Amino acid sequence: MPAKIPFLPASSSLQEKLIEASSPQRIRAQLLVFLLILGVGLVRHYIYPHTARARSNRTVHHGHAHQEETIAQVHSILIYPIKSCAAVQLDAAQLGQNGLDLDRRWMVVTRHKRKADGSYEEQHKWAKVALREDPRLTLVVPTVDEANNLLRLRISDHASAASQLGNIETPLRPSQHQLSSWKLLEKVDMWGDYADGRIAESASRPSPLDSSASPTMTPSEWLSTFLGYPVLLLHFDLHSDVRRAAFPIYRPPTDIDAWSTSEKEQLLQPQGLAFADEYPLLVSTVESLKAVQEQIQDAARASLPGGAGGDGRGGRAIGGLNAELWEAKGKLDMIRFRPNIVLCSLSDDAEAYPAFSEDSWDRITILASSADHDSTPTQTALAIVARCQRCLLTAVDPTTAERDASVPLKFLSRTRMRYKKTPNPLGSQLGAVLPGKERKGPCFGVYAIPIPSPRAGDGAPGKGERGQYGEIRRGDAVRVRWRPATLDDEER
Repeated sequence: MPAKIPFLPASSSLQEKLIEASSPQRIRAQLLVFLLILGVGLVRHYIYPHTARARSNRTVHHGHAHQEETIAQVHSILIYPIKSCAAVQLDAAQLGQNGLDLDRRWMVVTRHKRKADGSYEEQHKWAKVALREDPRLTLVVPTVDEANNLLRLRISDHASAASQLGNIETPLRPSQHQLSSWKLLEKVDMWGDYADGRIAESASRPSPLDSSASPTMTPSEWLSTFLGYPVLLLHFDLHSDVRRAAFPIYRPPTDIDAWSTSEKEQLLQPQGLAFADEYPLLVSTVESLKAVQEQIQDAARASLPGGAGGDGRGGRAIGGLNAELWEAKGKLDMIRFRPNIVLCSLSDDAEAYPAFSEDSWDRITILASSADHDSTPTQTALAIVARCQRCLLTAVDPTTAERDASVPLKFLSRTRMRYKKTPNPLGSQLGAVLPGKERKGPCFGVYAIPIPSPRAGDGAPGKGERGQYGEIRRGDAVRVRWRPATLDDEER
């Protein structure tokens, strides 16, 4: 028997339904819903544009395993000859196993700990002085003088003591005999290990280019005068038996199964760090800095009189933010984060990748911008091995030495809370202990370890001459290798 067709009852004919649907009350209700939806769209587009942009930027570039793209270039190269002091920007730099040449080669140490009342208490051990302990270190400005083999130090004009101290000079590359004649300070505590250093002496002769250089003071006395308490300037002991290793490889290369035993050994061997804390290199991108700047600007505008309130993106207000200062200041200085290599999109027309894409890269390869740099140019490869969790060091303005507890840490804590260690089953192939659960922290930038690279035409990375790392120049193109989506824990 065929199924019955449920016809509408006579009292609910199609004609009556049509009349009911076209009634003024129904039309007004539908129009109200339409206007409400339109209003929500306009609010999201004009009031919270960056939130919408952030979501639209969540493009998965690495959907295919081991996808490689040449999408970036070297924007800037930075070294910090004296740990925690001012940066030196370079047009080109030689890369070695322990990072960029001359980076963190010197360090300031003291036996005096500052107390809450501002006085100093002498300790038994010498300890490094970082920006966390004394922000004024950023006002010590080094200049690299290769021609005269000098590291010249001066005090920034932003310091009140700048006019009271002349410049001081110390040998840039002391000979083995010269370095061994300087007093040894053994086993200075670093971040999880220790290092040996030599107390730097003044240059044997004043520079003919600088009449203000003072040959009567040692670099340690000069720094002690500026800081107001006894310190020593140490030069890393290049001939020490202590060979510092980098931190564990928290994010092993995802193609590690294709590496030879020798290549794995080169990645895992002690990197011979100087006075860097954890790894040879820190890499960041202009796009990521821009994203944090926009976040700060939104919050500053929202906090001003007449602003929308909150953080400008629908969240609660940022406590302690000086809205007037940051609304006027505009830009956040990249040097707050103290990277070595800063990348930017290869094209000036548009961003080739979203902010914080570096967290999803497995490896970057820096390509020589022209073959005339060297008769046999190299491709410089870096393995991305960990995120960088940030600390109060980033709260120090690198120009003025002023501290701001809100910028950038409170902003990163809203949007960039990530694990530094990434559990990865490939870690066992490197003989590494799989990392356990840890607390999330505010992250910006990624740590990298140089991979020995062959000269052009010699094959895959790691198969060339041992210890060959290459040179980096501003403007060099950069090829990135995305982590497979299954091994990428970045939140997008």
